[in-house]
Amino acid sequence: MVDACLANQVPLFVWSSLPSMKEMTGGKYDIPSLEDKAAVDEYIKGVGQPTVTFYTGAFTENLLEHRVGRQLVRTSSPQKWDIHYPIVPSNIPQPMTYVAKDLGPAVLAVIDHWEDDAWKERLLKEPIVLCSYTITGAEMADTVSKVTGKDVKYVAVPADLIREPVKTLFSFFSEYWYPQEIPERILKDLGVSFHSFEDYVREEVVPFLHGEETSN
Repeated sequence: MVDACLANQVPLFVWSSLPSMKEMTGGKYDIPSLEDKAAVDEYIKGVGQPTVTFYTGAFTENLLEHRVGRQLVRTSSPQKWDIHYPIVPSNIPQPMTYVAKDLGPAVLAVIDHWEDDAWKERLLKEPIVLCSYTITGAEMADTVSKVTGKDVKYVAVPADLIREPVKTLFSFFSEYWYPQEIPERILKDLGVSFHSFEDYVREEVVPFLHGEETSN
C-alpha cells in the first residue's frame, strides 16, 4: 500500500497501526503481527510517504462481537450476565476505541485539515492515539448494570485458559498502555466528538439483551 501511494503520488496515507510491543516492554512481550505493523511504520518514515498514523486501543465492539467469542455472557440466571475479559484485573483502565462511531470521524477530520500547513505539521509529527475513552472492567460491569437493570459481573479469565496470541496480547494490556491523554488533545482540537461506553451500551447492548430475552 505504501509503495502504491508513492508510485501514484498520493498526498496522504492514513494508516492504522500499533506500537512495537517488544520495544515498549523491553522484550518481555512480543507478537510478530504487532511487530510487523511497527516495521511498516519505520518503512513509511524511511521512504517519505506523507502519512497520518493512528494507534487504536481495544475495541468497544468486542463486548458483543469479539472474534474469539462474545465477552458478554449469560449465566444460569436470565437476569445475570458476566463480562469475560482475558487476564486484565477489574481495576486496570483499558483504552478503548469505539470503531463504528469514532474512527471514521477522526479520519475525516484529518482529511478536512490536511491542506492547512500548520495542521499538516502537527498531524505528521507522531502517531496519534485514536481512543475514545478509558474504562476498567469494574466500570464496564457497573455501566451495563445501570443502563440495563441486569446483574452484571466482570470476570478476568485466567491466563492459563487463554490461547496465544490473545494470551500475550492481554497480558501486555494488563501492564502497559498508552501514556497519552485519552482522547488525545490533537483529536479534540480537530473537533472530533467521542462516544462513551455508556453510549455503546444504550445503542447496542440494550437491543441485544432485549433480543436475547424475546428469543428464549
